[in-house]
Amino acid sequence: MKCQNPECEKLARRKYCSNECRIRGYYLSHVDDFIRRRAEWNKKNPERSREIVRKAVDKYHKTNPGKYNEAMKEHYKKNKYKWHTRARVYQMKKAKNPIILKEECKKCGSLKDLKLKFEDYPKETEEIRNLINKKIYYICKKCRLK
Repeated sequence: MKCQNPECEKLARRKYCSNECRIRGYYLSHVDDFIRRRAEWNKKNPERSREIVRKAVDKYHKTNPGKYNEAMKEHYKKNKYKWHTRARVYQMKKAKNPIILKEECKKCGSLKDLKLKFEDYPKETEEIRNLINKKIYYICKKCRLK
């Protein structure tokens, strides 16, 4: 839907051009529909959606590195135990006596696009060894999105 205001064409990238714009009222009264349709599109096009999000994050990181770094620091402070567990698992995979993770999707058996899935974040090394292939395992992107 295009705005009838000729000045809107100058600001074509925005959802609405100004407070006086007729599109703004339409957008605000139908915002739930826009969100629902966007969610449906994301489910139908997961690869394209992921690509769009990745590009947006990269662009944000390049234009606002300070804000991005602050956000990462805040995330680290809130979830420090998760960061430490992930780091410890990756270190254990590269150690002299490495842990053995089955490098296939636990749900479908695929060998492509694998990522580690953590259902639990134990703190101790022995707890991590006990949970390998039970609550810490590989899962493919398709199964992860389901």
